[in-house]
Amino acid sequence: MKSTDLRLGNIAAAIDEPFKPDYVVVIEPGIVYLMGREEADDEQNIIPVPVSAEMLATYDIPCDVTFSISGHEVRICMQEAGDRATLELNGARFDFHYLHEMQNLIHALCGEDIIRHPHVHIENEAY
Repeated sequence: MKSTDLRLGNIAAAIDEPFKPDYVVVIEPGIVYLMGREEADDEQNIIPVPVSAEMLATYDIPCDVTFSISGHEVRICMQEAGDRATLELNGARFDFHYLHEMQNLIHALCGEDIIRHPHVHIENEAY
């Protein structure tokens, strides 16, 4: 995974800890900072976090229920295989496999982050 695939606050994991996702801060191209680590790391040690109903529940994201984000009606549905989900918004459907993809889709379509970390603040964004 490359740091250019990520936005400030995206969820990713370190290769050595794939089941312990952490928040990623992109410092500069090729260098990322995992909030749970003490120092920066290069992008070669970062992997995406697969979507699952359990992982969505961890972040209080409703699954198979329509909810509102910034006035947009959103629904996230897990696929039967359990390794992919669909985001439904205004009649359009978008498939994704990883949590950072869901975060980026919702941010691009609704202009808001669905998961907010207390230590990650984006300039000019209201909290």
